[in-house]
Amino acid sequence: MIAESADGVTLAALRFAPDSPPQKSDLPLFQLTFRWLDDYFDGKVTENIPPIAAAPSEFQNKIRQALLRIPAGEVVTYGELGRRVGCASAQAVGNAVAANPLLILIPCHRVVRRDGIGNYSAGTTLKRALLLQEKALLPSLFSEA
Repeated sequence: MIAESADGVTLAALRFAPDSPPQKSDLPLFQLTFRWLDDYFDGKVTENIPPIAAAPSEFQNKIRQALLRIPAGEVVTYGELGRRVGCASAQAVGNAVAANPLLILIPCHRVVRRDGIGNYSAGTTLKRALLLQEKALLPSLFSEA
């Protein structure tokens, strides 16, 4: 994974980069981030994520906050997430979820279509793997090809 910060204090992006060499940094923010990820993948999910940069819009911030309230092992639909933030447009919600630059930390992988797993910027194979990691084993999500 690659972590990015514009100010050294808040995390701006966290993305998968399978072909890149491991990152090394003395920056405490990155050390904290990768410790959090180690805990996550060891099954010790913590809600205390590293400090993150502000979202570019108020709507995206609302979506981020709603995503952070979805517990590990649970999923919600785009429509349900929209209801939680007062937005009737599942497409607008989907666009805001897709714009999330902080994969795993802000758990956009926990949002699914009402009829299946839905998309994920890092690919549906990885989305399924993250949901399996969190034990969100809904048969309807895993029966899609």
